Amino acid sequence: MAYRNAWKCRKCPQSNGEDGCPAWCEYVETNPSTGEEKLTKECVFQALPKFLVHAVAAANQAAQSADSHRNEVLSAMALASRHYLKHAPSPALEDRSNAP
Repeated sequence: MAYRNAWKCRKCPQSNGEDGCPAWCEYVETNPSTGEEKLTKECVFQALPKFLVHAVAAANQAAQSADSHRNEVLSAMALASRHYLKHAPSPALEDRSNAP
């Protein structure tokens, strides 16, 4: 598609049709506190900082979630190990953490 007004930022056509610009975008924004959605129309160059902030926040949440899950698994493994050692059938597997 040939955009007739591509990259004419001073007189932005505010559309991405044939007479518009490929940098014009429309997307739905959601207010996190109210859940309200609104359609936002703007140049991708103006929206880019907002998109990058959201991408970094999403990546950070994934890392925090992975850390949380790892810590839960480690705690459960430690608890299971202590329980097993406490009730071990063999004296060789007894918990010797308090041994002299």
